Amino acid sequence: MTARNRKVRYAKTMMGDVANNPAFKFSRGHSLSIYPIDAVFTYIPKNACSTMRYSIAVANGYIEDLSQIEWMHFNNYTFIATLKELATASYTFVVLRCPFRRLASVYMDKFVSQEFKARDGDKPPLPISFAEFVNLIVAQRNEEMNQHWRPQVDFLFYEEYDEYFSMEEFGKAGRDLEQRGFVVHDTRSAIGHDTSEYKKIEGAFSRLSTDDIASMRAAGQVPSHKSLFTDELVSKVAARYRADLDLYRHCFGPANLLFDA
Repeated sequence: MTARNRKVRYAKTMMGDVANNPAFKFSRGHSLSIYPIDAVFTYIPKNACSTMRYSIAVANGYIEDLSQIEWMHFNNYTFIATLKELATASYTFVVLRCPFRRLASVYMDKFVSQEFKARDGDKPPLPISFAEFVNLIVAQRNEEMNQHWRPQVDFLFYEEYDEYFSMEEFGKAGRDLEQRGFVVHDTRSAIGHDTSEYKKIEGAFSRLSTDDIASMRAAGQVPSHKSLFTDELVSKVAARYRADLDLYRHCFGPANLLFDA
């Protein structure tokens, strides 16, 4: 097989030892080796992250079934690719997601469940609305952001990957990867991070608090992702996540973007 000349995206953002380069270290820390197929996968939180990390642990022979799924939460760094593996991998891939859907997903998953809590000093958690969440995060610098809403381009180790998959058409990723010898195991039912089982309600929910949405959820329904946005919020997110939007549109076109902004 002809050796590939893989270009590293953030190696040259600082002159000096890459061990002291925050952007390089961050992207490398999210690039995992899949040993049986000599591949490197870059994982991005909220982009089928748990499904993929679990599937890699199974493929690499460390766990066997969903009864052992908690293992992966204690082994986030176990399969980080070495510099040689990153340079010589036969195949590299990443899963991207519509930035609007990704933000709506993290809000619904992490804040409505109160796994993440908005606070004002030592006061009790605040029942933050989606609009308030967006206004908070768009004012943050990338390095201040939690990885669940940090721009997707920050995670990319390579200038170019062999394959880009869309979260919005994740079934295709599973089929293509299986042809390469890697089986994707769906962990959604075991982890419960998504809202696929709930009835999606259309309306104007950008100012609805996490407490109110939690009450809706208890009744078996949640706001649709689209209903969390206003025109103003779409503009703010589009401006802050422009690089992610441009990359997604370049790879897949606009069809699966929640808003073509």
